Amino acid sequence: MLFSRVRAWTVPPGHQRAYRAGLLFTTALAAAAAGAQTTQFGETASELYLDLSTGIRSTDNYEYLPDPVGTTTLWTTDVALGYTSETQFQTFSVEAGARLELGDFAENPDTNGDLINPFLRLDYGRQSKTSSFDATLAYRETDNGIDLVNTETSTDLIVDQGTQSNFRVTADLETGVGTPVRTSTSLYYNQRRYFDTTNVDLSDQDTFSFDAELGLAITRSAELILLAEYYDRDDIDDINSDEIRSAVGIGINADVAPDLSFRGILRYEENEYTSTVGTERVTDTKYSPTLDLSFVKDRQNGVILLALGGELASTGVRTTARLGRQMELPHGAIEASIGVTHSETGNVSPVGSLDWLREYKTRQFSVGFDSSVDTDEDDNEILFSSLGVSFEQALTQLDGLQLNLAVSGAEGLDESYNDRRQASFSVSYYRQLTSDWQFVTGYRHAYYEDNDETVTTENEVFATVDRRFSLRP
Repeated sequence: MLFSRVRAWTVPPGHQRAYRAGLLFTTALAAAAAGAQTTQFGETASELYLDLSTGIRSTDNYEYLPDPVGTTTLWTTDVALGYTSETQFQTFSVEAGARLELGDFAENPDTNGDLINPFLRLDYGRQSKTSSFDATLAYRETDNGIDLVNTETSTDLIVDQGTQSNFRVTADLETGVGTPVRTSTSLYYNQRRYFDTTNVDLSDQDTFSFDAELGLAITRSAELILLAEYYDRDDIDDINSDEIRSAVGIGINADVAPDLSFRGILRYEENEYTSTVGTERVTDTKYSPTLDLSFVKDRQNGVILLALGGELASTGVRTTARLGRQMELPHGAIEASIGVTHSETGNVSPVGSLDWLREYKTRQFSVGFDSSVDTDEDDNEILFSSLGVSFEQALTQLDGLQLNLAVSGAEGLDESYNDRRQASFSVSYYRQLTSDWQFVTGYRHAYYEDNDETVTTENEVFATVDRRFSLRP
């Protein structure tokens, strides 16, 4: 737990935000794992299931247009077929599905039905006392609308017509855990394709990264670290930039005291940035050493983290200092950090994060916030921020209310950047009709704007009935 928390400030460039987002749910995932039913040696727990959600959806801006043409009312059915299997040492799951829409489309009166948002996901994991392996293969198609769930970069904030597909492969392998010689490797590949879009910033891309780390014990409480990192973002049609980042590093990971650990990494990084200047593709290459330092101190109810991390971006070296605190509370948990980022361009920006969960007898409240500096695909430095607030109140044992607020924004640290902001608010009522069926109805408002004075809004009402059909062998 502590080791992964230290590495949150030292992961390769291009993955910091995704890594932090994963850390926000570390506590919840650990609790879920602890509460899951374990199997006896040699036994297999498996389940075949069908998730069904069907009902009415009415929206005043189905295609997310600045000037919507009318109201679209649809009967939608979301279907997902899945299988999970778990033994003492390995897990496997597969799920596939899509959405069927039937009704009147305001933007396309000649269409009365469509099958959209197909997806497929496979997960496999295997673990032993000294090793672990996890792999994921996923494919998903979505529209380019207001989506604050899958927002990781400033490009994800762009709202446009059309759809996008993402094919992703990830793999993580650890060996020698708890032994004098350990290794960890991570592989990531994502293929993104856009269809029927109008914004030139939405261009087809392939992204690949590979990270490897070797740990060699030099004493009982310290190890020598050797690492190598590689990241490649390729714009297929050379409309936007290409970028290649690589690094090698050496460092140490040690227990300074029984309740204090230290990790320090010295890297030598290379950044190769290629963009279109006039009619030619021009490459600018930068080299620089960077340094990551972090201290983690155990407390009775959590940990304190002090970290200094550097990375080489296309705009130069960027350094971030953070002070973090993670605590278990009597009725929840909190994880927060505050810091500052200094860029070689001279920009200084406050950054921070917060993940707070508060549970009551009949209600639950959570807040998630993250603010960090990044460089986008047009070589602009931006302050990327996101906020999520969720509240759930049980009215009786059978029904309740849910409220959700989400805001994300990308603000340029230079005046030439086109700032983008997305926001959504939803309120819903749910009721358990039977032990299998649930009724959900609600309202959602979504909003998008940028510096080009492009404003897009959507108002949606919905009512569905949901059920999982399960067959456990």
